[in-house]
Amino acid sequence: MTFLNNRAPSGHRICANLRCKEMYYTSELAPPEKVMVTSDEDDRHVYWCVKTALKFGVDKQLATLDSCSPERECYDG
Repeated sequence: MTFLNNRAPSGHRICANLRCKEMYYTSELAPPEKVMVTSDEDDRHVYWCVKTALKFGVDKQLATLDSCSPERECYDG
């Protein structure tokens, strides 16, 4: 899926377990200049983890573009 080839604002590849509604009606994130997503604070999307079906990952941490990074055990890049 093209969406997963995009990079999070911090630069890592988006976790394969992270989902948002935008993934179901487009194959890519809108360009940064259109959404102005430069950090988790600016991001207005609602994300969830496929493994838990909740807004938290397996490790009970919040699921967002930047927080779902390679540093987490559950990350699937």
